Amino acid sequence: MKRSFTARHLWLTFALAFCAQAAWAWQPAANFWTDVPESAFARKDMERRIVPDAYRTVALDFEAMKAALAQAPDRLSPAAAQSPVVIMLPMPDGTFARFRVVEASVMHPELQARYPGIRSYAAQGLSDPTAYARLGYSHKGFHAMVLSARHGTVFIDPYA
Repeated sequence: MKRSFTARHLWLTFALAFCAQAAWAWQPAANFWTDVPESAFARKDMERRIVPDAYRTVALDFEAMKAALAQAPDRLSPAAAQSPVVIMLPMPDGTFARFRVVEASVMHPELQARYPGIRSYAAQGLSDPTAYARLGYSHKGFHAMVLSARHGTVFIDPYA
């Protein structure tokens, strides 16, 4: 009788672990983007430096994005493989793609300490496993580049 009870508990433990893993894998991604018409950005005192042939205009909640990215583990840490930071990035077809993010600083730690407002990250696509992104922010805004078999190369840059 005791053996059956133990086997039942073991099976239940595995089932709960599997469900927890599945739930964690589908954690919701933070979406800090809002589609907006270009007229919301266009002002005569703004000079556009990047003018692509085709583009989509979105507004970013910059402070919320920075707060979320601050939680990303370093890419060389053991926690990097299971980073809890999942964000959305806008794609040119009007959709948003999910990415798991790790911090990927390119500066020496002493230089990084002198310039805490400059951060860089790497991200792996979840909704599109072929997608890989490098992203970062500074006093000049948020920038990202996505390489994907589905969407090609996508650049995300400030409007002006």
